[in-house]
Amino acid sequence: MKRSILCFFIFLGSLSTLQAQEWMTNLDFAKKLATTQNKMLFVMWESATLIPYPVLVSNDKGELYFVENLFDSEELNRLIWEHFIPVSVNEDHYEGMYDAIEERRSQLYLDKFNDDSIKIMDANGTILNMESLNEDPLNLTNLIATYALDTSFLSLELKNYAAKPDFYNTYYLSSKYLDFAMYANSAIRPELLEVSMVYLNDAVAKIPQAQEQDRALLQQRSELLELEYYLLLNNPKKVIRNLKRLDDDEIDNANTGFVAFLYYTSYRLIQEIDNSKQWMAQVSTVDLKKSDLIVKLFQ
Repeated sequence: MKRSILCFFIFLGSLSTLQAQEWMTNLDFAKKLATTQNKMLFVMWESATLIPYPVLVSNDKGELYFVENLFDSEELNRLIWEHFIPVSVNEDHYEGMYDAIEERRSQLYLDKFNDDSIKIMDANGTILNMESLNEDPLNLTNLIATYALDTSFLSLELKNYAAKPDFYNTYYLSSKYLDFAMYANSAIRPELLEVSMVYLNDAVAKIPQAQEQDRALLQQRSELLELEYYLLLNNPKKVIRNLKRLDDDEIDNANTGFVAFLYYTSYRLIQEIDNSKQWMAQVSTVDLKKSDLIVKLFQ
């Protein structure tokens, strides 16, 4: 990434004879391309691209350069294309897009959706950078370093959700985002965790559509996944308090391993080793390794 930015400065002084690639205007096509290339989407409302958008860019020495208008720079355009799929969305699509999320998203999310800033979205159109940055001008180098994610880890779940956004595919994508957050840079981890909860809330909203005999199991499974989210926020005491509210006979057999993993990891995080050992035998080999990863995050 630094090499790309350095190349930008080398060539900034001379105009290239090659035309920069146009931003995409069809969000659905852009989502498919993002899925294929394992990239995030770089999205703006079309009207916001028609006025100057000043940015700061730094070279590999950390020296900042001011660029008066992001949209006039072919080199910055190429840099964005290298790391994202850029999309300019016409406001004619606003009403339909807003109606689809109005009842399912937080006010913070809706505010970000509405404003004229850059929105980093995953291949399904879910916003990652929900909190608006109070940077004027925007530091484009920092934005790229933070959000230029390789989403190949999420590839299967993103594709399954896009093909059929039922409870199971939505839940598994939420769970995969939690796993992804464990491996991600700590600077972006909270935002990945929040995206996971966006998908989990969507999954919970689909439970009434499931078979009646499965609903209690799915509800409990969803509640346990939310507790894993709190683990990754380093709040193990909250996890333990919630787990203790469950009676043994309330825990579905399919969820016993999940409960054991949550107890085991939570007690490890608060260094109650004797209590953690009581749960260790019920934790799968895969989840033992996962527990190790979580503990290492906060050591």
